[in-house]
Formats: sequence, structure tokens, C-alpha cells
Amino acid sequence: MLNYSIREKELNNLGSRNQLQGIRNKSFTFDDDILVPEDNEPGPSSAFALIINGHSLVHALNARMERLFLDVATRSQAVYDPFFISCFNLFYTSMPVLALAVLEQDVNDVYSMRYPKLYTPGLKGLLFNKVEFFKSVLMGVITSAALFFVTWGTYQDALNPEGQVTSDLMLFGSVLATNLVMVVTLQIALDTAHWTIINFLTLAASLLLYFTLTFSYYYIFSSQYLGSLKKAMEAANFWFTLILLMAVLILPIVAKRFYMHDLYPTLSDRVRLKQRQASKTSHQQPQKDFQRVNSAFGRSRRSLRSGYAFSHQEGFGRLITTGKMMRPAANVNGMYTKYYNRVTSGSGAIIGADAPLPPAGPSVLNQRSAPLVTFVTPNSVLPTYGASGQTLSYLELATLLRLCWAQTISSKAKMFPTLRLWFLSISAGVFAENGRFKDISDDPYVFSVKDLPENTRFLPTLGNGHLATVVNTDVIYVNGLYNGARGDSHRAKVASLHRAQVELVGAGELIDITFSLDTRRGVFEEVREYSDCSFTQTQLAHQFYSTSLVNVLKVTSKTDETLDLVLRLETTPQPSETDDLNLFSMTTLPDGTVILCYKTKVVEDPRYQQEGSEICITSDSTIPTGQDVNIQLSPENNTFFVAQYSLYGSNLHQELGLTISDMKLMQPEELMDSHVAAWTERFNNFVISVKGDLEMAKVVQGSIYYLMSSTPSHNEFVASERFFGLSPGSLAYGDRMMDYQGHSFWDTETWMFPAFLLFDPLAAKETLNYRVANLAAARDRALETGYLLARFPWESGFTGSEVTPDCCPDVRDNEQHITADIALAAKQYIDLTQDLEWLTSPQTSTQETGCDLLLDIGNFWLSRVQQLDHPPGSYGILGVMPPDEDHSLVNNSVYTNVAAASALRTAKYAACLCDAETSDGFLESLSEVADNMWVPFDSELGYHPEFDGYEIGEAIKQADAILLGYPLGLEMDSAVRRKDLEIYEAAVRPTGPAMTWSMHAVGWAELGEWDRAETMFNKSYQLYVREPFRIWTEAQDGLGAINFITGMGGFLQAILFGYAGIRIQTDRLYFNPHLPPGVTELELRGVAYRGSRSSITIGSNGIIFQAKELSESKTLFLQQSDMVFIVDDFNLRVGPLGPQQPPAPGRPQGQLPNNNMVPSAQQHQQPGIVNPGGYSGKMVLPGTPPGHSQQFQVLLNPQEEIPVMKPAQRQPEVPKKHLRKSFLPESDL
Repeated sequence: MLNYSIREKELNNLGSRNQLQGIRNKSFTFDDDILVPEDNEPGPSSAFALIINGHSLVHALNARMERLFLDVATRSQAVYDPFFISCFNLFYTSMPVLALAVLEQDVNDVYSMRYPKLYTPGLKGLLFNKVEFFKSVLMGVITSAALFFVTWGTYQDALNPEGQVTSDLMLFGSVLATNLVMVVTLQIALDTAHWTIINFLTLAASLLLYFTLTFSYYYIFSSQYLGSLKKAMEAANFWFTLILLMAVLILPIVAKRFYMHDLYPTLSDRVRLKQRQASKTSHQQPQKDFQRVNSAFGRSRRSLRSGYAFSHQEGFGRLITTGKMMRPAANVNGMYTKYYNRVTSGSGAIIGADAPLPPAGPSVLNQRSAPLVTFVTPNSVLPTYGASGQTLSYLELATLLRLCWAQTISSKAKMFPTLRLWFLSISAGVFAENGRFKDISDDPYVFSVKDLPENTRFLPTLGNGHLATVVNTDVIYVNGLYNGARGDSHRAKVASLHRAQVELVGAGELIDITFSLDTRRGVFEEVREYSDCSFTQTQLAHQFYSTSLVNVLKVTSKTDETLDLVLRLETTPQPSETDDLNLFSMTTLPDGTVILCYKTKVVEDPRYQQEGSEICITSDSTIPTGQDVNIQLSPENNTFFVAQYSLYGSNLHQELGLTISDMKLMQPEELMDSHVAAWTERFNNFVISVKGDLEMAKVVQGSIYYLMSSTPSHNEFVASERFFGLSPGSLAYGDRMMDYQGHSFWDTETWMFPAFLLFDPLAAKETLNYRVANLAAARDRALETGYLLARFPWESGFTGSEVTPDCCPDVRDNEQHITADIALAAKQYIDLTQDLEWLTSPQTSTQETGCDLLLDIGNFWLSRVQQLDHPPGSYGILGVMPPDEDHSLVNNSVYTNVAAASALRTAKYAACLCDAETSDGFLESLSEVADNMWVPFDSELGYHPEFDGYEIGEAIKQADAILLGYPLGLEMDSAVRRKDLEIYEAAVRPTGPAMTWSMHAVGWAELGEWDRAETMFNKSYQLYVREPFRIWTEAQDGLGAINFITGMGGFLQAILFGYAGIRIQTDRLYFNPHLPPGVTELELRGVAYRGSRSSITIGSNGIIFQAKELSESKTLFLQQSDMVFIVDDFNLRVGPLGPQQPPAPGRPQGQLPNNNMVPSAQQHQQPGIVNPGGYSGKMVLPGTPPGHSQQFQVLLNPQEEIPVMKPAQRQPEVPKKHLRKSFLPESDL
């Protein structure tokens, strides 16, 4: 037994003073848990209870009291119940937080797309960084301290009205926990700006779950906290504490938000206010006495893309910026008119198993009303939905239902039939919304719609190779205008003065409105039909005045009486500064025209650019802007024209001063007609006409249009100094961290270049000259990395230096095949045109030539290869990234090795054509390395591994090894070609870029396996094209670069080099055609081969080859199947192939093409027909049934003209004074 003395100071801290009387200064003994006074004096009454640490009860005293007290006092006890700690994050607060994270939106999707700067804080890391993190930590500490000390202060020495102590540990912990849950829930409610039923349910469920679990758990398991919360809630100080905490923690936050919102509103605050005002006024629009024509102000800037397009790191930003957290992006409408899988007639069947899945459409949360669909019969048509007036066929609904089944919760749908009906309703709503944006035109060259997509990413673009914009947006981009250093370099945003807002008073009632993109004329039109007149606004990027964007407004009376109208034209004021440009000068011309000149803020690379690039802008109109103009239309004069134009050029006096002076001399209709004439001249020489399949024809024409819009015009009022290449997102896109920032890389030469080379060799030449002009930067890049002469950067912009963003060091440092890709493009150009002038004459101000380009590339690959130990005498390339970017560093990429060997042969070929002076042994070294380049090949399995060590089944990103057959031209046995296609078709990402499937289609077409070619061909475009203007996206789900001309180029190559079977060979133009699926006739018009303009018409009954614009100085070598046609001095020689001219590739396995000098005509002349007019005969063509033959005709300078497309409106000739000489001699056009 131990004796202890209890000090009065300790007793005062252990309970109520009235309960401790009589035991002060006494000694106690502790025996069997009973405290007894040591002197055996009577102690406290039996009713006495000593409270230790607020809760523990002791019924008697003994001598070991001090030890017990100190043990209890020093023991760490949690304030909160362990059960509460376990459930706080799991049940009580998780659901509201998740609902907030998933469903919250500052503004709706329309305003998110309209104001892309809303995403700037997130992209710049302003919302989450170290400072914001420590602010959050500090806020958490303050909140925790307030919760604890306010509760502790109100409950210290607290007694209830009956005099019982209410400050024990269990009661204190229960009150604290309840206050915490209430404060956190209220804070989440205050942070919620976009309320949905899910937010309400999760908040209510969180509080209900807390009280339910707390009371049930305590009673069921007899917790030591049993009854503490109930007892606390019966007292008034519980509610006082709760209200006080709300005031202390919530009111300062609310006050700060009001203060910041009123005095320092963010862009989100301003846009949210605008959205609320628009929502209020949308329900009751005031009546006006005029109709507003929201012509070009109707939509705003396109949406912001997150990440760095598709081939680089995506990050999580796309889930936010694309609106795909829970709601699909609005109007991501795919191509629903093309279904190539049959629908069975059985009541339970939906669609073929191999049918393509259309992309997700808009969320039904924005739909007006869409009744649930409960049952659909196979041939039924659903009622109309919403305001679109579109009916849904069974096929459409079935396809969307399959999409929901595959992409949402198909496994749960089997368990919950109600969910299936819900997703069916969503599908119906999606189609009703997409019906509003469905192309209604039957003309393959015109895309028309009654309402424009709200998502500006799917609006058409206008461009002419010098400038481009998305219609109805406020930014344009100019070729070669970049802002930002190195990886931050991007196309500089130039404020558009092109937008025009028109108010028309007295026009009558608005009856109809149509928006159309006319690819044949290169214009975008908005036509509004009123009861008394019609209004047309035509927007165009002028082909002749290439520095200008033009609006032509036309008002035509419909009445036989005089019509008085009031027209008011509002234009955009010129800004003083933009995100990328600083204003540095203002010039006023003698006629009063004001020209503002800007410079980019940051140079791309100071080694090649000493100061920012200059851009000058101005605008004018044929009527005063900003004021009412009275118009009187009569039966004799029933049409009124207005022209508004804006100009953007780097040369103040020539590009702008002279241009605007000349434009002022022209009438509005003449401005439009001169553009149409110049556009049609190009368009009629770039014809891929598809008959029998309207949807495919529209995709073809859209692809041609967007490619032409990004390539330079050839007849300009003032010739552009140079062209700065092509970017995957076209010239109309390229903002910072969006759409590859407008950079050029292998897409240019590999995917886009071959698609327009056959029809527009001048544009192809300008594209190659972009590389020639940047040889200095390429040489520096090679030296920086330890190699010789020219290594081109993976991405380049204005200066030609490496501008790949820092996000992607692997592709920047290791993807080196681009240097070989450029050589391949140059070889294709030389073979097609025999343009020796390009090889030997200076092409740019740097005095570099095409030969310099190819020889420098050859030197680079000589320094890059390494001699391999196995096989002996072979060469390889180690440590590279192949086109398959899923493998970052490999040895002997089969594509890179074969492309490099081809570049070495092309360098030798160029040296011979240029008669270049080279060092001793240089040409021999080129041949030595090219002939012995290691080409990985698995002889047992009969296929080409993608790289050393590749195993069959490894997933790959995109087309790689299959490019050996086309475009690299590596000769191989058909069994090997088939094996390559089969292996890599199974290995490639199912959601990979469109070009992959295009190359598979070309491969299967080479082998004559048309069913498999058709499957790949359909896959190459059907899931990537968006209605109604045939805008391509890089990925099937709408992500990646927009207006993806890379995919368009691959698609056109599948037609030209797959179905038409064209091959540009050193000594001939080879073609072996077959009609695409569902097509009755395919015509290629304007094929430019060695000075001629030809057309190839492929029909079900035969082929017609018409050679036009023949040149006496050129000899044409054509090969179709096993027949050779030689056109020399306007005579045609026809004969079978000689014994040394095989009709199909036949070199030994793995042997590379040997580029010799162009052979003479005598090598090909066989005994046969000599005909000055042409040839007509019969032959068996691919796909012809056995025992049948088809007609084949070759016509030279036929008497009848090759039919050309006539535009709907008149096309006057371009004034002769405005025409400039072409880049090529006349004979090479």
C-alpha cells in the first residue's frame, strides 16, 4: 500500500468545488479500486462523485490517488470518436465534394466556348500552385482552431439548468464533430454555383447520414459516446455554439467574395453575370421594329484546347476544358448519315457488330424537351424532338443506343432496365439536337444548315494561305506570324476586324435562314429570307487580294413596290494591344485610311530573329459604319450591295497601301467575283469528283477546300515573300498550347504534301522552300546534337529552330525521321515535275537550292548511322523514337532506317541531276550505306518488326512499319506485306489518328483485298468528321487538333494512292485503279505530271485518261497494269512492258528503291501502236469478272474541253495587270 498526498492545487482542477469540500489536505489509500481516507475519518457521502478529466467517475478515495490522477491526466485521448473519424471523409463529406468536383461549372458550355480566356488561370497554374496550397493549409489551420477554441470556450465549466456538468470529454467531442460537419457542408453549398438535383441530394444525404449513423451506432454498440450528442442538443449553448461558428467562419468568406466581386471581378464573375442577364431576358424579349442580322458577331472565339494536342502528353486538363467531366461537349456531332452495316429486321436486333460508333453528342441537360422512348419497332420513326424538327429513324436511334451501351454503363443496364430507357432517351435527345446541324444540301460542293453549331470548333474556316480565320470569331492568324520563345512559340493572335453586325429595319418578318459553305466558290454565306426582301452576307478570304478578308452584303427586294429600308453596319474597332502584339505605329493614308502596325512581343529564337515580326491592319467599307443608311429599292433597282473588308499584311505600303487603294476602285460585287475567279482557277485544277456516294463526295470536297485554304494562292495582287509551312490544325488555328501551336513537322511532308502534290505542284514547291529557307537553323541543330549538316527540328515555326514545347522532350530529341521525310517529299516533287530549276537555282533570300537541301540531309544521315556488328557490314541507327510514339527510344526503327536509306539515295540522285561538286568518295559512301542499311525482318514469321526487339502484340500508337510499302516503296513479297498489315492492324490503338487507317486502306488496296481496304477506308474518316461543315478532329472523341488537315491528307491519299492506285515513280506515272465502295465514277481532274494537265476518269465500264496542256519539251511515261504509254512530241506509243520492266514491284525482299537518272524514251519503246490522237482498247482491270474486259482510252489534246465546274455566279477574268509570273516555267504548269 502506497501513501500519497493530494495537493489542493490538483484537487481544484479535478471537479466542481462544492464536490471537493472535505477532502482537501487529506491522505488516501487505494485498495481494490476504493479510495478510503488513511486516518479512517468519514469521507464524502456516498453520493459524492469525483470527476477526473471531465468524465471518469471515482466512488471512493485511497492513498494512490495522485498516481491515478497523473496517469489519467497525461494519457493522450482523442477528442473525436474513432467511428466519426473513420466515417468523416468516407460518408459524411465525400459525396458533396465529389458532386461539386464533377458537376460544378462557373458558366454553361456555351459561354465556356465563347470565352476561352476562362481557362487561362488553369493553364497558367494560377489556381493551384505553392502559394495557393499554403493558403489552403493556413485556412485549414484557422478553421480547425476556430472550431476547437470556440467550442471549448462555450463549454468550459458549463452546467445545464439542473446543475449537471456538461463539459465532459465525450459531450465536447460530439459537439465539435457536429459543428465540423455542419460548417463543411455549408461551405460546400456556398462554393456551389451550378446547382443540380444531385448537389441537393448529396448535401441532404450527407447530413442525414451523419445523424443516422451517429445515433444508431452509439445505441447498437453501446459506445462510450452514447447519449452525449442527444444531451448536448437539448441545451441552448449547443445551438449558440453552432450559430457563433457559422458567423465566425462563414461570414468573413461571404463578405470577402462580395467585396472582390464588386470591386475586382474576375472574368468568370463577369461572364457569369452576363449569362444570368441573358437567361432573364431570353424569356421575354422586347418587341423591336427591326430585325437584327447577327451575321458575323453571332459566335465568338473557338474553345480552348487543353494539353498539347494528341501526339503529346494529354494531362487531365482535357477533362475540364472539353466539358467531358460528366457532360459530353456540345454538338460533337459525327457523321451519322453514313452507316455501312446492315440493320436486321428482327425485333430484337440492333445493328451489326462491326458497325462504327458515332462520337458522343451534346448532353440532354441542355435539351428543351425529349420524352422518354419506351418501345421502337424496326421500321418506325420517332416523333420530332425539341425545336429542331428532325425525326429519328430506327437506324439512327439504334446506332446511338449502341454507342450508349458501349461507352456508358452497359453492364449495369442489364440489371436496371430503367437506366436503359434513360440512355435511350438521352440518345434521342442527342439526335434531335444534332438534327439542327445536319447538312441539308444535295450539292456535294455545298454544306448548308439551318442553325450554326454553338461549339465554334465545328464552324468552317476561311483562308487563302496568307491568313485564315474561323467564321464568326474574333481572331485571325497570319502565315509566318509567331509569338513566344522556343517551345512557347505559337501563332500570334491578331484581332479580327472582319466581324460585321447588321441591323436591318423594314425588312418584314423573318421567314427562313440558311448558312452555307460553298467549297466551289470558296465562300461562306448567310441567307435570311424576310417577307419583303432577302439578305445575304458572303464572307471570304480573298484569293487575289490575299491580305484581305471581305464581307459582301446584298439586299434584294421581293415586292413590286418601292421598299424603304434602314441599314446599320457595325464593325470591330482596332485594338491598341493584344495578348501577342504591341502597337508601335499608326499611319494615316491620304484618303484618310488609318493603318495600325504591331509587332510580336517575344522573338522565337534571337539567333535568327532580332526583333518581333510586324503586322499591319486596317479596314474599310463602301458605306459609313456606325450610322443609319437609308436604302430605297424599286422594281427597276431591286438590289443593294455593301462591301466591308479588313486587311492584314507585313508590308505597310505594298501589301496594305496599294491593296486597299485598288480595292476601293472596285464595286462590292466585283470584289467578290474577282475572288471567285481566282479561287475557281485553282479549284478546277484540284478535282477529285466522286459520284454515287454523296456523303463521301462531301468529305472529299471539304478536305480539298480546307487544304487549299491553308496553302498559298498563286495569283496575288502583291506576291507573298515566302510560305511558312503547314500545321496539323490548318492556318486557322495555332494558339498557345492548342492545335500544335501552328508548328510544322512530319505531318507536312508525310500526310498533307502528297495529297496536293499531284494537283498543285506550285504549292508543293512553296512547302519545300520553307525547309530550304530554314537550312541554317537545321545545320545548327545538327551541330548542337553532334552530327553533320542539316538535322531538321521535330517542330518548327518562324525561324526553323526547334520549338517543340518542354512537355515533350522525347519527341523533340529522338524523333529524327522527319529529316528523311523531307527528302522523300522532295524526291516525289522532282519525279512528278522534273523541275531542275528548283534543284539548281536559289529559292530564297538565303541563296540555298534544292540540291543544298538534299545533299545536307544526306550528310546528316551519313553522320548519324553506325556500323553494326551483326550482320557484318551493315549499318543501323540506334537510339531513336519511331513514328510510333508509344516507344520512346529504340534501336533500328524499321521506318527510320528505310527512310534514311531512301534519303541517302535521293542525295546521290540530286547530286547527279545538279552535277554537284562533292568530295572524293561522298557519292560512293551514300550508296554504300544505303545499300547496306539494316532492315529488321523476321524470316520465320515473315514480317518486319517495328524495331529491334519488338514483339508481336505490343501496342503501338499509329502507322509505322506499314509505311514501308507506301510511301517508302520498300519492295517486298505480297505475303510479307499482308503479314505486316495484319500484325500492326491488331496492335495499333483502336482510337488512333485517322491517317493510320488510311495507310492500312492503301496497303490492302495494293494487295487487291478490297473488302479489307473498304473497312479501313471507312474507318479512316467516318468517326473523325463532324457535321455539318465536315470539320475533322484528330481523335474519334473530338479531342486533339481541330480542322485536322493531317487526317484529311491521309484520307485523300487513300483515294489517290489506294483506290486510284497512283504511284509517282522516277521514270513514270503508274496507276492501277479500282472504284471506292459505293462509288459509280471517280474522276481525278487537273493531275499535273511533267508539264501536262490530265484527267483520269474511272467508271464501272472502263478508264479514260485525257492529257491536256502537253509540252513539247516533256515526255510522259504512263503505266496502267501491264501496258506502257509514252507521250512524246504529241504522239502516243503504246506497248506491253519489256522484259526488264515488271508491271508490279518485284525486287528481292528488303531491297530499297534505286533512284537512277530519268531514263530515255528509247528504253521503254516497244513494238506497238503509234497514234498522234490517242488509244482505245480493252483490258482486264482490277475487280473485273473472269472472262470480261473493260474499255481503256488515252486521249491526247481531245477536241472537246475537259469539263470544268461552273460556279453559280459569274466569274470575270482576273485583270491582267494583277497577274504575276508563276514560280515554274510555263511548260511546267
